[in-house]
Amino acid sequence: CPEQGLAASVLQSFLDIYLREHGGRVDYIHGKEVVKALSMQASTTGFLLPPMGKSELFQTVINDGVLPRKTFSMGEANDKRFYLECRRIK
Repeated sequence: CPEQGLAASVLQSFLDIYLREHGGRVDYIHGKEVVKALSMQASTTGFLLPPMGKSELFQTVINDGVLPRKTFSMGEANDKRFYLECRRIK
């Protein structure tokens, strides 16, 4: 919801409170199919958030301030995996 800010900010605010009260852990996963597959496991919930376009970055920071953790990630999941694998090999 635009009036509430970035979807990741709204969700993170909820998760911070929920985890404080109920425990658990959060993992940040990129890739719709990976999230769907992991969400099929027992005691696991996945949230799919709309992507933020590159053109929205500066206006979002102006409007909402610092981005929540793990949200500054542009591109597709496979691109990220390739980059991480290359860094590890190096």
